[in-house]
Amino acid sequence: MNVLNRLLSIGAHYKPRFWDAGADRRQGQTLFNYRKFWFASIALRSAVSLVPIAILFMFTYVLENKAIRNENHLHTIRLTSNTRRALTYFLEERLDALKFIAQEEKFDSLNSPESLSNMLRHLQRGFGGVNDLGLINAAGVQTNYAGPFNLKNRDYSSQKWFIGCVQNGSYLSEVFLGYRNVPHMIVAFKRVLADGSFYMLRATLDVSKIVQILSSLELSEKSEAFLCNREGVLQTPSKYYGGLLEKVDLPIPEYSKHTQVLEALDRSGNPILIGYAY
Repeated sequence: MNVLNRLLSIGAHYKPRFWDAGADRRQGQTLFNYRKFWFASIALRSAVSLVPIAILFMFTYVLENKAIRNENHLHTIRLTSNTRRALTYFLEERLDALKFIAQEEKFDSLNSPESLSNMLRHLQRGFGGVNDLGLINAAGVQTNYAGPFNLKNRDYSSQKWFIGCVQNGSYLSEVFLGYRNVPHMIVAFKRVLADGSFYMLRATLDVSKIVQILSSLELSEKSEAFLCNREGVLQTPSKYYGGLLEKVDLPIPEYSKHTQVLEALDRSGNPILIGYAY
């Protein structure tokens, strides 16, 4: 009660002396309505002081939002580009090693089970991520194999990777199950002989190594990185958008040569930022 009385006392102290006096009707209500003048004066002073502050605040707010948005886009582009380079290096390094073996080693050495097993061990020690090696003849039959599965004499002539390697000289497959019913990737290289015939050296890559590369990225709690093909089938598992070899629950952006960022909505309608690189 004392506080209320104190506040009323302070208010009475600052209240204008004319506040309780009525307007002088003899001189005209409009000209000598001091209350109206007082309110108009307060309103004018408030407008002159507060409107510029409000405009400055809105201007600053818009600029800060734009700066934060640009910073998020740049960070996403940088992270996506670095990830693409890391994955490209991982895959090309193993393909180059396969090319080197196919070109430097004689056919008899590649066709020897013991020799091919030694090559596989060297690859696993030097590079990692290689599960097996196989020698395939021009008919698509695997004549020699080193690895944990019984795949010798398998016919790959109708496989997409074999046809692609015949046409292009080398091939990097998507993740698929194949005869072994285990998710894996294929890198293959075709060596053409002097008489026009050829043979292929093929290696199987461990998908878990790619998952490790993506898992090592420094991402925020609700962010993630994954690999998918152009049809949207996940090549590595996703925490939020599907499992391995499932269709990703996101829009697939159009092809671009360069790393891009787009704003989209997830299945719950929440805004998300997507960085992508083909």
